[in-house]
Amino acid sequence: MIRLIEDILNVGYPIDPSPIIKDEGFRNSLATVYFRRIKVIASCAIILYLLSNLIDYPLPSEKFLYILFFKIIAILFYLLTIFLLPPDKGVIFYNIIGLSQLFTASIINAIIIRLTGGYDSYWAITLGMAIMVASLYPWPISFMLPAMSAAYLCYLIPSILLDDIRNFHPFITNNFYLIGILLISSFISFIQYRWLMVEFYLYSRLEKSKTATDDLLSDTTKLYEKLGKSKEELHTKKSEADKKAVELEKTVSDLSKTKLALLNIMEDLHYSKKKVEDANIELNKYNHLKSEFLANVSHELRTPLSSVIGFSKLVLDDDNLDSDSRRKFLSIIFQSGNSLMNLINDLMDISKIEAGEMELE
Repeated sequence: MIRLIEDILNVGYPIDPSPIIKDEGFRNSLATVYFRRIKVIASCAIILYLLSNLIDYPLPSEKFLYILFFKIIAILFYLLTIFLLPPDKGVIFYNIIGLSQLFTASIINAIIIRLTGGYDSYWAITLGMAIMVASLYPWPISFMLPAMSAAYLCYLIPSILLDDIRNFHPFITNNFYLIGILLISSFISFIQYRWLMVEFYLYSRLEKSKTATDDLLSDTTKLYEKLGKSKEELHTKKSEADKKAVELEKTVSDLSKTKLALLNIMEDLHYSKKKVEDANIELNKYNHLKSEFLANVSHELRTPLSSVIGFSKLVLDDDNLDSDSRRKFLSIIFQSGNSLMNLINDLMDISKIEAGEMELE
């Protein structure tokens, strides 16, 4: 039944209240609203009790003072809720205070109704006003209907128990008035509660959208920064690539020059190799000639030396040689020595020529 009433009063926002009611943020927001409304309701109740003296003024003084005593009790209670209500409490605590406000007004008003005529008392108007003021408190239907029905029963049950209902009918003035006020107040209270729920729902959606937008903006900013850094890195790499390209061109140019130099060197080496080969050929020829020359020199040296040694031995060994033979042999030795000297001088001249110490004319 309660769910059906909630669906009928869904004021254009088909939202599921279950997760919202359990949400800690919604409960904290609701507790803040309850804290303020309790003080507003207490202030309104004090004003109504003070104004009610105008309609009670024609009563006898004894009854007026008796009623005033109960009003003062109610006013003191509401003053306590205004000045001593602690902030930052939970929803359940403020609901208990709100119920105590409603039931305090209902019980005191029911007592005054007993003192001013019972079931048909004009003070039934003030009970309706108390219920109407309580509608400023945004309760859910599951909490609101029993609370306001209990306030109405504070008026009806004493009349039934004391049997002073002379003409009971739902549409008798006071009854009709209170039932109408009860329904209107329940509707107003629920609309406020529902609006707070929708407001929180929209606010939470807005916060989520804002968070998502901030995250997107942050990501976009980071992406933009990354793009800027990438652009700088790309520019740096491009500059480095340009420098490397210039260096590469220079390297290629140097390599080309080096290649050309190497080709020239290879050419020179080839030419030098050819010269060395020609020189080797000449050297081989020279060595061959040298070998032949040494062989001839050896032969030429051996011949006079043999003559010198042989004739010297004959002269030394033969004491019987005549003077002519001795002279002949010594002449041969002398001639062989001169030949040997000339040959040695020629060898020394050749050595000097090879050493570069003598130039040919």
